[in-house]
Amino acid sequence: MKKLTNITLIFLTVILLHIPASVKAADMSIGAATWYAWWDYDQDNNDNEFDPALMYGPALSVGLTGSLNLTGVLLYGRFEEVDMGTKFDRYDSDIAFNYRICGYLKVFAGAKYLYVDVDKGDGTHKAVSPALGIGLTIPVGRSLFLLGNISGLYGWGSEKGFLPTGDRFESDLIEKGFNSTLSLAWYIDSMSTTLSLGGRYQRAWATYDNELLDDATNTFYGITFGAIYSFGL
Repeated sequence: MKKLTNITLIFLTVILLHIPASVKAADMSIGAATWYAWWDYDQDNNDNEFDPALMYGPALSVGLTGSLNLTGVLLYGRFEEVDMGTKFDRYDSDIAFNYRICGYLKVFAGAKYLYVDVDKGDGTHKAVSPALGIGLTIPVGRSLFLLGNISGLYGWGSEKGFLPTGDRFESDLIEKGFNSTLSLAWYIDSMSTTLSLGGRYQRAWATYDNELLDDATNTFYGITFGAIYSFGL
């Protein structure tokens, strides 16, 4: 919990530091995001089975202009491998600048930071990946909207841990993949709050510099829920 608190403070600080000093009044939204996720891991055609887990954390958005805003989401969850009982603490953060081209369409550019801690230090996986994407907002009723986003990412990182032989390894890596979400959002005007419910699918391929390691595929998918409160600065 202490590590999650520290990472959350760093995450919020990074968001706030990216707000231009010239912005004297802006719309801000802050709240919580959750993702009940399943994890499929495949390396050299060997699948590891994990119990599904709840990821949760803060979400923040700052409107910089009428068309441009800065958003950030940080999620944390603990996954357990079924056969060995190994625990994986996963920290997943996304920061992006969003530009609305028209009422329904936006484009965004940002970065994803991923950190996985295996059994409290037995191994780690970390990567920073720039990302580009597009998003749609489609009204489907009074105060009800259909939201869809898809983005591609390409990044760099490192991993260390133990091989099946018991030998320790360290390796740099390249990670590429995509992330997609689809949800329904309901804006409650009297409470200045937006509730959203939907799904998220994320897939990434890791290629290692270490010749002892085969390429790996990580797939995360599941149900998302968020509650965001909006106010003016």
